[in-house]
Amino acid sequence: VLGETVLLVPGLEGITSDKFVLAPGAATQLVNSTAFGSVVSGKAFDQQPVLHLEDSSANVIAVSGVDVSVASSTQGLSGATTVATNKKGIAGFTDLALTQAGATTLTFTSGELSTTTEVTVVAGDYTTVKITTEASQAASNNTAFSQFPVVQLVDANNNKVATAGITVTVTITQFPTADTDKVATLLINTTATDAQGVATFTGLGIKGLIGTYTLGYTPTNGA
Repeated sequence: VLGETVLLVPGLEGITSDKFVLAPGAATQLVNSTAFGSVVSGKAFDQQPVLHLEDSSANVIAVSGVDVSVASSTQGLSGATTVATNKKGIAGFTDLALTQAGATTLTFTSGELSTTTEVTVVAGDYTTVKITTEASQAASNNTAFSQFPVVQLVDANNNKVATAGITVTVTITQFPTADTDKVATLLINTTATDAQGVATFTGLGIKGLIGTYTLGYTPTNGA
């Protein structure tokens, strides 16, 4: 404005402190950095769990010797279930495995902190079969059993294996005392599994001397 006097004030200058280091705060969360997907029953995970502790600003707490433990919602967890963090604050499991097929929740715990992850366990390769339906307890010579035996492919941990087209052979494993020459024969002795890994012995029967028998079932390349 015409006639007014303007006073000039010198600018203020700031200063900078010496450098200092900001350390992580107290641990507020346990973090799992491993994605599992699915694992095979009885085999060590291809991707083993790796965890670390973080503070409220997601800073990794690089402290060694802090224990991290794992537990499973189903039975069959094996391997070292407690490991300690290294100097970088990383806790790496090395040999965990699960045996029971299906969905499983793994819970990792360190002190009061915990985190969970879901894992799908799939059956391994079949190793044998299990009998789900026994043959008729009473049978007639040279006649098909009224109740046909049924068997299921299973892996080494007794999980069902759904594989079609596997030949299963039945044999006589115990003959009657009178059949010293073991001349009894089966009306049929092989069948194949369906898409669910199930083999049904339709038409199975025994031709031979009367008495007590037992039967054995073996899949191709199985136990």
